[in-house]
Amino acid sequence: MTKKDLFLELANPNKNGESRWVPILEFVDKYKELQLGNGGSWCRASSSLAKEYKIEFDKKVTSGNSIDKIRLIGFNNNKNFNQNIRKDIKDFYKKQNCVMLGVNGKSENTKIEIDHKDGRKNDHRISSLQGQELSDFQPLSKAANDIKRQICKKL
Repeated sequence: MTKKDLFLELANPNKNGESRWVPILEFVDKYKELQLGNGGSWCRASSSLAKEYKIEFDKKVTSGNSIDKIRLIGFNNNKNFNQNIRKDIKDFYKKQNCVMLGVNGKSENTKIEIDHKDGRKNDHRISSLQGQELSDFQPLSKAANDIKRQICKKL
């Protein structure tokens, strides 16, 4: 059973995709896999759960930015962006240097990631493998791509 399936079983959404608030204290025994370690990868905006449902988090109980409760507030009807990149495009860029830092190393932060130039990822032509062009992508080091991702979140 996937983490998505476990949460859906626990939350028991209705026909409108709405559920009760599920406190993280219920992530025990059978549901222990749902415990939120590194930000809750199974319930992030890019997760399969978020592609199907709108998710709401309550962070009011615990101090800091910890998630205390999670609920579903309906179905997500937004068209999802397919982030897959064609193999020939990945192969073209993977041996090139980062366009920002000029590196292509073996350490975690200098490894090359193939990056969508449009960080907002709202051009659905690029979402289709057939519509992708080399000029839609660029080689970035992991460090540069992480920084770009944070900047794009603010836009």
